[in-house]
Amino acid sequence: MYREMEQAILNHLQLSPELSAKELASLLHKTSRTIQRNINTLKEKGVLKREGSDRKNNPKTIF
Repeated sequence: MYREMEQAILNHLQLSPELSAKELASLLHKTSRTIQRNINTLKEKGVLKREGSDRKNNPKTIF
């Protein structure tokens, strides 16, 4: 269904939806660019949706 990295991202976001790509990268020992690519893939699949502006401090991630 989901690749291993995508699933790891989803698992972390379910626990802490406010995590940034940079924070996820640190937790998963990957680059923030790698995490962002996976987040974009999850958005394209319709699994993730960002609610609110990217410029706000506390955007919500919707599953």
